[in-house]
Amino acid sequence: MQPSRNQTIDAIKGFAIILVVLGHAIERNFLDNNVSSIVFNLIYTFHMAFFMFLSGYVIAQSISVSRYKWLSRKFVRLILPFIVFSIVMYYMRNFEFTDLITRKAEYAF
Repeated sequence: MQPSRNQTIDAIKGFAIILVVLGHAIERNFLDNNVSSIVFNLIYTFHMAFFMFLSGYVIAQSISVSRYKWLSRKFVRLILPFIVFSIVMYYMRNFEFTDLITRKAEYAF
């Protein structure tokens, strides 16, 4: 059976979502004047961290297995692909493609 939702946390998350949308709207449309710049800077100091904190709180409350087991599964699922992708991207960015072009030109004649 699903545990009941905490309506207070849902309302606070809704407020955080509104702050994220408002921050993006100010950034896109109204950043020219001083008043919107102050509001923009105020919102951008905490809005994403606040939303992530609330999401983490909700996830932590809904974990039914041991925290160590949950964290180790998340580590394997998120960090290992990140490491593999980072290694692949490192070699792709540092690979010399110019040598391949000159070799291809030598074999063409």
